[in-house]
Amino acid sequence: MTTVLITYDVDDVEAWLASPTRTSVFESAGFTARPFVDPTVANQVALLVERRMPAAGRATLVAPYRPVRGRLEDLQRLISSPEAAERMRRDGVRRAMATYVEG
Repeated sequence: MTTVLITYDVDDVEAWLASPTRTSVFESAGFTARPFVDPTVANQVALLVERRMPAAGRATLVAPYRPVRGRLEDLQRLISSPEAAERMRRDGVRRAMATYVEG
């Protein structure tokens, strides 16, 4: 199972939290994404991303129609795609600060 914490600087925390695309993108690739806000640093947020467990007997697929196995490589491919960069820009993400992988 892959669990990753990604921290970001954003333009507007409330707008970032309200974005519906973040959840749908991760869910469509077989992951969940839980948002967090730093209460001490303005405009700093984080996502806790985990592999979503598929229903028993069902595979979760991502384009081009390959099973998601919860590998870090699958998540890295997802978040480094040009489409993800555009979505992050629209959500006001300035830059990814750090990525932490569960040890």
